[in-house]
Amino acid sequence: FTFFVHAQSPAAVDKKAKEDTAYINSLIAQATSVVANNQDTAIILATEAKVLAEKINFLSGKAYANKYIGIAYFYKGKFIETLEYWM
Repeated sequence: FTFFVHAQSPAAVDKKAKEDTAYINSLIAQATSVVANNQDTAIILATEAKVLAEKINFLSGKAYANKYIGIAYFYKGKFIETLEYWM
């Protein structure tokens, strides 16, 4: 009887976790929770979510990321930037 175990390196696991839809959704949820009070943080979080969503072709993640980037710019009074992310 032989039993093989294949373990991934922590770096590989960390990289895969950051490209997971759950991680992207977590970034969007964080952006959602801070957008009214801290627009710059929301933009950073949602932009990271957008980049990762594009990388793995997660369309709803990209759409929600764009939505919250636009909302953050709306709160900042930057309406042209808002429209750029909502179109």
